[in-house]
Amino acid sequence: MRDTVPRVTRYFELHTRAHLQAWAQTDERGVGYEDWLRACRTPVYMQARYPDIPASVAFPKQALIKRFGDWFTNSIAWMLALALDEGVDRLSVYGVELKHQGEYEEEYPCVAYFVGLARGMGIPVEIPAVSLLCKAPQLYGYDEPTAHAHLFPRTQMRGLSGEPSQALLSDLALRAAWLRSLNLQPGDPIPDLVSA
Repeated sequence: MRDTVPRVTRYFELHTRAHLQAWAQTDERGVGYEDWLRACRTPVYMQARYPDIPASVAFPKQALIKRFGDWFTNSIAWMLALALDEGVDRLSVYGVELKHQGEYEEEYPCVAYFVGLARGMGIPVEIPAVSLLCKAPQLYGYDEPTAHAHLFPRTQMRGLSGEPSQALLSDLALRAAWLRSLNLQPGDPIPDLVSA
C-alpha cells in the first residue's frame, strides 16, 4: 500500500523508532519500512524530526494535549485532533473499524470521542454507511432490535477463543455476496448495509 496510494498529502508514523525496528524483526510488513520512510518525499508526521528521514515532521503532540487533553489511544485519534486543530470544515473517516481484539475496548471510544467532538464543533463528519464506526443497530428505546443486533456490543463479535463468532462470519459472508451482486463500479455510492 505504501507505494500505491495516489493522493496522499502526508503520512503519520507516531510509533517510536525502537518500535519500528522491533516491528521489522517480528513482522514481514515491517521489513524495509524505515528504508521507505527515508526515501519518502511526502511529509511524514513522527515523534520528532529525524535527520535520516528528510520528510519527517515533528508531530505537535504538546499543542494537541494542551487543547484537547491527554486521551489519545491510537493514531486515528491524533489525526482527528490535528485536523480539528488545523480548522478543517469537514472530516471523512474511511477504513477505520477498530473491531479487532483490543481495538474496540481500548481505541474505539477515543475515536468516537473525537468524531463526537468534531460534530459538536459543527463540523460534518462523513463515515461510510458500510462502516460500524459510531453506529448502533437501532435507536435505543424507539426501535426493536434488528437482524444485525448481534454485531453490538462488539464483545459479541468474538467467541471465548478470540476467534470471530459464527454469527459475524455468516453476516459478513451475506454482506459480501450482496455487494458482489450489485456490480458496483469505482465511484458508485455504496448502499447502507446496516439497514439493508
